[in-house]
Amino acid sequence: MAWYEVTHSCGHTERHQLIGPHKSREWRISYLEGELCQECFKAKRAEENAKAAEENRELGLPKLKGSQKQIQWAETIRKAILGALEDRFRKVEGATDGQKREYFQALDVLMAKESASWWIDHRDTSMPNVLGECLKEAKLRITPAIPTTDAEIESRAEATIRPENPQTETVAEFSITSDSIFVDFPEKRDSFREIMKNHGFKWTGSKWQRTPDKFAGTINDRVAQTASALLDGRYIIRVFDKEIRDVVRDRSFQPEQKCWIKALVDDKKFTIKWPYGMEFYDKAKKIPGSKWDSSRRVIIVPSEQYEQVLDFAEVYNFGVSDGAKRLAEEADKIKYAALTVAPVSEQATQKTDPMSIPEEGFAIDDSLRDKD
Repeated sequence: MAWYEVTHSCGHTERHQLIGPHKSREWRISYLEGELCQECFKAKRAEENAKAAEENRELGLPKLKGSQKQIQWAETIRKAILGALEDRFRKVEGATDGQKREYFQALDVLMAKESASWWIDHRDTSMPNVLGECLKEAKLRITPAIPTTDAEIESRAEATIRPENPQTETVAEFSITSDSIFVDFPEKRDSFREIMKNHGFKWTGSKWQRTPDKFAGTINDRVAQTASALLDGRYIIRVFDKEIRDVVRDRSFQPEQKCWIKALVDDKKFTIKWPYGMEFYDKAKKIPGSKWDSSRRVIIVPSEQYEQVLDFAEVYNFGVSDGAKRLAEEADKIKYAALTVAPVSEQATQKTDPMSIPEEGFAIDDSLRDKD
């Protein structure tokens, strides 16, 4: 290990500490001589970011929103992605009119994006996932060759939250599309895998992915809750969206409701479902008319027992779907619109035997008595 004075291509001289065999050091010095010094490199990258921002403005693209560091990096990413997309458009002359229409619809949608964190999250994402329905049949993978710049480094640092005594220096980086969450964590750890599975994520072969359904709440809440769980598990997380980071720090996300009362609309019945490992079977089976459905793995309850079902949901903190609420309202209307008949007393239904003598005997009318 030794220090060397190296004159860079810009003419400035800097000291570099080099290690390794002599030949390796010679190669490293030769390489450094062909590169800019650190200050000139920073200035060049800042110039490139500014140039990209100016070109993006000339194209009529909206002004990006976010921190200054994020905006600087995102301007370069946006220029690279749109440039790659335009190159693709020039190659689709043989496509059908419908395909061309979808491509240009995709371009319009992409050009309207104004969140810096959105562009950063999508810097390595395939166009079909970014644009959803607009490019369903496309298989294009865009990976812009974007150099590591100071803006990128600073933006990454700003987006990173570290726990005390992390298990590893590998970072779990979140990216978000319109309907899915992706987590990049290139390391195999059982505790990490357990956290991701507990939060509904599946391994795709390269990243962890979850596409929340309508019962899961907002994507931002699910990102914040998963990120918080990873921090609690002593994993470093990176989220480029500042609003989500603030929610993670404050722990102000809405926890996911995993226990649900839903409706089988066609059958006019309720279903009661909870995650594996939670014990509600015996409690749900106490509701009159309830039955276990092994194929659906739910308890099914007739709609007439809506009061018991709603009480169960309140006591055990189950969510009630909109369909289940409507089913309860229908059952309630039917109950109170039904004809109510008062029970007939047993005494009123008994018939008197005309030949029987009452216990108190018979009374004789005075007009029928003999006169002395």
